Amino acid sequence: KVVLKPMPWARILAEVEEGIIEGTFGCYKNAKREEIAIFLDFPISWNAVSIFVRKGEEFPFEKIEDLYGKRIGIVRKYTTSKEFDQAMREGRIPVEEVDDYKNLVRMLDAERIKGIAGATSAIQAHFTDMKMSDRFVALPHFVSEPRSVHICISKTAKIPNREAMIAKMNQAIR
Repeated sequence: KVVLKPMPWARILAEVEEGIIEGTFGCYKNAKREEIAIFLDFPISWNAVSIFVRKGEEFPFEKIEDLYGKRIGIVRKYTTSKEFDQAMREGRIPVEEVDDYKNLVRMLDAERIKGIAGATSAIQAHFTDMKMSDRFVALPHFVSEPRSVHICISKTAKIPNREAMIAKMNQAIR
């Protein structure tokens, strides 16, 4: 039995780590996350990270340095790329972090940020849901190449027959 509950990404990661929730989907693999969760063997999708801007306000973007000095919005605790994250930590890319994509779309529409960095398909889905698809455009280059997106299961949550459940889920996705 699965219960889906939308939550801010930072909270999801914290609750997976603490074992409060059993798992999540839409998760990129990285070393920190592999410490707290078991990733299913097969991805549920692939996604790239794009920069979205207001139509008519596109700018050249071929390398991370092209984003220097531009205020970019991201979902709190979202991993974009090593280069972007490093430039953000160094203060070269001023970043606004919020809990969800809807707030980022509203900020971009209100001209409070220059762009949004995030999962291409997720952002496009929010534009569609908010009936704003005609206002924004993705810049032509990705921040990161497509990565696999997985379901992951908390290592600390109390899950009966965890291994059998994971094997069954892997078989279903296979």
